[in-house]
Amino acid sequence: MGVAGQFPPLVGSEWVVGGAWVGDNHLVKILLVGMQGPVQVKGNTYNNAMPPWSQLKDEQIASILTYIRSEWGNAAAPITADYVKTIRAATGDRKDPWSQKELKAIPAETIPAGGAAPAAPAAPAPAAPPAA
Repeated sequence: MGVAGQFPPLVGSEWVVGGAWVGDNHLVKILLVGMQGPVQVKGNTYNNAMPPWSQLKDEQIASILTYIRSEWGNAAAPITADYVKTIRAATGDRKDPWSQKELKAIPAETIPAGGAAPAAPAAPAPAAPPAA
């Protein structure tokens, strides 16, 4: 349930189960790099810090996130280790915690049915050599 004014709830949180602009990728990014500064959760503002957990293996992060997404009445799809691996690779070497503003600028992704990581965009076909 969180702590009023300090730590946001996980129960029914759009950050946990998804929301208007919040995607599964945002939740994974928060666990990998952390989050700091003001954040709105269920209409309330909190201003604290979530430390990064990047030292955990992809399987461990997937297990934690799947747990919080399926407990306390939450009913969101599981997060897979492959999805965490994909987001970890896309996040690169970032060390600074995310802010809500930064995360809002990143398009939301939802883990596909079946739990597979989203497919990488196809590479453009090579141009045909000019006719001689």
